[in-house]
Amino acid sequence: MPNPTLHTSPDVAPQAAPPVDPHPQPSAPSLPQQSPRSTLTRDQRGTTTVEYAILLVLVTVIATTAWTQLGGALVEKIRSATDAIASLGA
Repeated sequence: MPNPTLHTSPDVAPQAAPPVDPHPQPSAPSLPQQSPRSTLTRDQRGTTTVEYAILLVLVTVIATTAWTQLGGALVEKIRSATDAIASLGA
């Protein structure tokens, strides 16, 4: 006696399952649809880059200021030493 729950038709060919990608690519996170201003204030994907850029500018300004101050003090010391040496020979 045939199984009544299993229905097979000779006209329908069996279909294979779609191939499975062995290396699926992660999809980009989607942001909820909001107003552009709200999206800009909540999107923090570039925050770290901006923070590093600000930090780099700050370090550059501090280093330039220190180098300028050190250079001025060094020039003054060299000038003082040159004057002292010149006064010995006179």
